[in-house]
Amino acid sequence: MTQHIIRRLAGYGPIRRAWATLHEPRWVSAIYGTLYLGYLAFGALSIINPSNTISQAAGTPLTHTMSIAMIVSGVIGVTSVLRGSWWAERFAVISAALGITGYGATTIWLAFSADGFRWWPLMLIMGSSVALAVRPAWIWTREYSPQRATKL
Repeated sequence: MTQHIIRRLAGYGPIRRAWATLHEPRWVSAIYGTLYLGYLAFGALSIINPSNTISQAAGTPLTHTMSIAMIVSGVIGVTSVLRGSWWAERFAVISAALGITGYGATTIWLAFSADGFRWWPLMLIMGSSVALAVRPAWIWTREYSPQRATKL
């Protein structure tokens, strides 16, 4: 009998079963899973309806490239957080860093060169960058997954 069936028979609801499948520490996995979902949504919305000021400043091809980087980061990140595959999450961190760097650099440039108040989006980008900067320190030295770590 699998853990899924045992948990279902024990009365675990779908939310509690999903929480139980996250890797330890669960709250960290939940936070970063939500962050990657945000990157996915941000990238998808930026492809569908890109910001006019960002598109005019960086150009449409670069804007779409940054959006695709965020979509890739979201897809790989959510999948790897759920499975605990830290080797795959490294690619998600790199992809998100590329997308955030592009949007951040364009926003900084617009904050100093154009009219308008751009500090609020800039602070959101900086906050996301800080949250993303912590993740490599957590996953970079880890093995493929906790189950495969070598024991001495």
